[in-house]
Amino acid sequence: MALNLKLQNTISSKHQLMMNKSIILNYLMECSPISRAEISKQLNISPPTVSKIIDKFIFEGLVEELGKDKSKGGKKATKICFNSKNGSVIGVDLAKDRIRIVRSDLGRKILEKYVGFKIYYKDESLLDKVIKEINFFINNIEKNHGIEKIPLKGICLGLPADIDSEKGIIKGAPLFPNWKNLNLRNILLKNFPTKIFIENSKNMAAIGEKYLGENKNLKNFVILEIGEGIGAGIIIDDVLYKGSNFSAGEVGFILSSKEQLYTKYKIKGVMEKNSSPGALKTEILGVIKSKQKTLVTEIVGNDLKKITPEVVCKAALTGDNASKKVINNMVENLSIIISNLVLILDPETIVIGGDILELPEVEKLIIGPIRKIIKNVVPFKLPIIKKAELGVDAGVLGCSIFAINNILGYLYPYKL
Repeated sequence: MALNLKLQNTISSKHQLMMNKSIILNYLMECSPISRAEISKQLNISPPTVSKIIDKFIFEGLVEELGKDKSKGGKKATKICFNSKNGSVIGVDLAKDRIRIVRSDLGRKILEKYVGFKIYYKDESLLDKVIKEINFFINNIEKNHGIEKIPLKGICLGLPADIDSEKGIIKGAPLFPNWKNLNLRNILLKNFPTKIFIENSKNMAAIGEKYLGENKNLKNFVILEIGEGIGAGIIIDDVLYKGSNFSAGEVGFILSSKEQLYTKYKIKGVMEKNSSPGALKTEILGVIKSKQKTLVTEIVGNDLKKITPEVVCKAALTGDNASKKVINNMVENLSIIISNLVLILDPETIVIGGDILELPEVEKLIIGPIRKIIKNVVPFKLPIIKKAELGVDAGVLGCSIFAINNILGYLYPYKL
């Protein structure tokens, strides 16, 4: 018996209303303030339908009226806008040297930013400290700023790990050895009765740069987060690309030689070992151990405990050859990563983010030299290679945006 494959080309009135509500609310989020008549004209939705939906939104607190339009002539239209104070979200980033937390309203306005304790990844009490820090942030901001009047709708936590974001489970976490197979979402839900999202920090950095940086009009770009770990957040055709196993962008595990094919990298990838800011300290200590001359020892007064990646950069800027060689090694390794990203993805822009941006003269010492190398490697038009506009805050701001998009997007998924 033949199958009837004829598809219906109509939708129910209930579904049409849901679509119209979604389209109108998303339009209001981007184009407020605006009148009902303008919404009807711009979206080609009938005035009665627009008015009915707007009245419903006003009742629910999602939209508010601002008063009459001051334009000259004719009947004055009432302007309306999206009520961003209807709720707030919290973003938490664990991918940097210190925990970073931000609270935003639903209109993406930052209400408060906070930088907390230094993260030691092997600390067995780290999770308890994170929960206490979020609680401290919530209580402190509500006490000092009166933000308790804006209800908390969700929390998004970003960390450098292999995550099943649908279940909130950490599948693998080289930097968090005590967190493997942990259902982090369930643990946070027990402490914070709100929507919880667990995501990879590099992907959150891409979201942050996409919505709040200069990349709003770009459909294809990559943010390379360089810190204790290295990862790439990838936007393809205006959509965050996570991969079939949520593991896309783990470029810290890219290989640079055939010999590396036979070495297991369980904790850090070869590029993370050789290209992170911490590698500068490790390599210069090797130089000192081999009795080679370097200004670094003079800068720290022979106290090797005072050596940091920042000290290595300062020495290089004063002409120290050993420090310049160490930095050049880092530049070459990062150039391998970036050239592979360019050749495979052909993005419009490569954005450099993460703790590396905290180093002195990072443009002169690292990003500029990378551009020169890539220019000789890539056989077609180069993408723009630049620092993240949001700096080290790209990840935490992306967490807040992700929470907003998922909370409102779940209820109102359609937009033009």
